Amino acid sequence: MNFIFILLVTAISNIFSLCIIEQGIDLKSGIRKKDPASWPSMRKYMPLKDIGGYGKNWIKVRDFEGDPHWVEKTYVTRDFYCGVIKNKPTFIRSGPGGKYRVKFKEKASHYETYKILDIQGDWVHITDIHNNTGWIERKYLWIY
Repeated sequence: MNFIFILLVTAISNIFSLCIIEQGIDLKSGIRKKDPASWPSMRKYMPLKDIGGYGKNWIKVRDFEGDPHWVEKTYVTRDFYCGVIKNKPTFIRSGPGGKYRVKFKEKASHYETYKILDIQGDWVHITDIHNNTGWIERKYLWIY
């Protein structure tokens, strides 16, 4: 019974999960070409929530801060999950736990985005747009 519930929750979550698949696209305030960008130059792998508004080539979405936008369908996918650093900078580690070495001198900072490769407990295996991989503690990411 629990297995069926987990499958159902995963399937429903995936229906609403979207990831940006191209660097630098604009999220818009409306579906017309002349509508201004509501978030210009979006990062690849930014997670978005599909909130159910649809135009011919557009999907209405919500970002991790709760703001609504429109995005062209060709710039998003449901094929994988993405995450964004919510607010507090954190180190990327070489494995799933605090005992693993820090991979990069600089901390991952607010608005940095990642493709999710795996989740093990409280740790998330990620990759960035440069194919750098590592592990981040789940509490620092917004994954949708």
